[in-house]
Amino acid sequence: GRNNDFVLPGLWLLSLTVDDSAGEPVARTMPGAFLDLLLGAMETDFAPSALMALLKHPLTRLGRAPKAIRNAARMLERGAFRDVYLGQGLTGVAHALQTANLRRPPTDAERDDALGLVADLEQAFAPLVRLFESSTPVSVTMLAEAHAASAEALSRDASGTSAGLWQDDEGEALSLLLAELIEEGKGLALRPLEYPALYRSLLAGQVVRPRGATHPRLHIWGPLEARLQQPDVVILGSLNEGVWPRPQESGPWLSRPMRAKLGLTPP
Repeated sequence: GRNNDFVLPGLWLLSLTVDDSAGEPVARTMPGAFLDLLLGAMETDFAPSALMALLKHPLTRLGRAPKAIRNAARMLERGAFRDVYLGQGLTGVAHALQTANLRRPPTDAERDDALGLVADLEQAFAPLVRLFESSTPVSVTMLAEAHAASAEALSRDASGTSAGLWQDDEGEALSLLLAELIEEGKGLALRPLEYPALYRSLLAGQVVRPRGATHPRLHIWGPLEARLQQPDVVILGSLNEGVWPRPQESGPWLSRPMRAKLGLTPP
């Protein structure tokens, strides 16, 4: 990645920010993963694994301090998902919290905390749930607006702001993508369950590069860029057999001697 921390035992922590020419896929950044986990919870109708993955993401706050949201998420997992779970949706999660037969059930205070978390989730997801309950196509504009609204509600911190979701280069890239979907999606209608695939396909090819200060003498280059540079030291990476250099197939029609006779370059 761009940021690599090296710990020297007994000395200090050295943090290096390296300029990576390829950039970082937006989908793999913290806000990118958060927006994808949000859609994953909707797609699976809040299945335990998808819901807990979302609740454990650092950007999920629901108006709570970091420690409070983590404690509430643990109580929800213990109270609803440690028994056989057959529920669906957030209503099923709330029902499981009240009826699960556990050897060590949560205390009343813990159960109330988890139920309060479910209620906040229902309120945050309300814009998307209303659309996903409809089987008729709706405009991409409405879906993107609901996506952004639910994301902001989920990421709202204890002070009531969700500004952390759109910060830095990756947050700006995601906000621009959703803004374009909202602006250009008026004439395109989809069934709500088709929206996640559209969103992911649009996000797949986008990368973000840091615009802040990076180390002036450290760079990560691809093979083509590296050939054009004259650095003092080059560290070659990914030199694994079958990865780089890639094995060249001669093709099903022309062997190497046939290519040579025809004046073609070798594979």
